[in-house]
Amino acid sequence: MRTANPIENTGIIIRRNDGAFLGSCFVFRYPKVALTAAHVVSDLKPDQLVVALPGSRAAGALFSVREVSIHPKADLAVVEIDPPDERDITWTVNEVFDDMGYGLDVVTYGYPQHSAAGAMAPTPRLFKGYVQRFLEHKSHLGYTYVAAELSFSCPAGLSGSHVLNSNFSGRLYGVVTENIRTSTELDSVLEVDEGGQKYRESFHSIINYGLALWLPACCDWLNGIVPPLAPEEINRRATNQHLWNAEETAKTEES
Repeated sequence: MRTANPIENTGIIIRRNDGAFLGSCFVFRYPKVALTAAHVVSDLKPDQLVVALPGSRAAGALFSVREVSIHPKADLAVVEIDPPDERDITWTVNEVFDDMGYGLDVVTYGYPQHSAAGAMAPTPRLFKGYVQRFLEHKSHLGYTYVAAELSFSCPAGLSGSHVLNSNFSGRLYGVVTENIRTSTELDSVLEVDEGGQKYRESFHSIINYGLALWLPACCDWLNGIVPPLAPEEINRRATNQHLWNAEETAKTEES
């Protein structure tokens, strides 16, 4: 079977009227379904959004958004799009796994913003680390959900990307949502004398940790919006993947 490559199924969400990059997303269960963070899309109507899959065989194409379903409390959204051809993506992540544990090895791939030549552009990057802790998170954006705190920061634009097992990309755990900031103990103190007025400045080192919505806690809602794959559908896709792999191998050998 063709290798399951999450890079090919990771996309970006774009505002239609001006091409502004809003955040990352990824294909989930069906070619027509993508998951993302709710705050990436919550202020816009479906017809104001499009999705691109820059790392796939469909690179350059834009897929219109048909419908957006937003979780009532958590920072999670299901985005229904005009489906890409199944040949243009690899095996989708289909199941959510609840391997909750400190030190869980995870990886995410998405499109954080990068400043170049005075412009901000989505730039593909892979992040790898582990889960530091789990918490009931109340976001400054107004969302409440079970979150996994990650050992790496999650820059703007990475929101909406998947959090997968580092050793098996088929094990989906969460969706990147935001950063939380913490500071060290007092790092240094500077005493300043200006015109006879003395004051003290305290300095702390700021640390950013990424947060991911822990999908197992939202499975009831998610399965109601995006039903799990039936066994016959899994078999159909497996057959097609084998067929396409054989066709691609034959073309490679001919050339």
